[in-house]
Amino acid sequence: PWENLVYLHCDGERYVQTNVTYRGRPLHVRTMTGQIQDGILRFDRLGPKDPGHVGVSGGEGVIIYTSERLEAASDVYSEPDLIRLSPDRRTRYTFLYRNGVLVRTLRVRGDRIAATADRRVSLDPRGLEGPVHEERSVTHVFEKGSAHDQ
Repeated sequence: PWENLVYLHCDGERYVQTNVTYRGRPLHVRTMTGQIQDGILRFDRLGPKDPGHVGVSGGEGVIIYTSERLEAASDVYSEPDLIRLSPDRRTRYTFLYRNGVLVRTLRVRGDRIAATADRRVSLDPRGLEGPVHEERSVTHVFEKGSAHDQ
């Protein structure tokens, strides 16, 4: 129902991802950061009460993003992703849990539209000028009583 641009940088140690909603929903920009330690991508805290999130290999061309401590995450909000990568395509499968109950699944297909994520692309509603990544975002979805806890 909406379209995002996903800008991703990873130098083997630092990871930065910025998602920009550009069609089907109001403009929204979200930046996540992390570090690779001992072969595991450890995301910086996404917000208050974030139980910690990691990215791990699911085999060749597959990465899984999930809560590091599932029991802590599943009480309020958890959204594990399985991402399949190929040279020109990215397919993401998401499972959204709220209050311990599966409330949505989602499959998203993305096509590579640029060879690098060093500068903004023409589809970016923020315009061509300016940095690709913004300040790291904070979300409140992990807190009981948040707007996402309905």
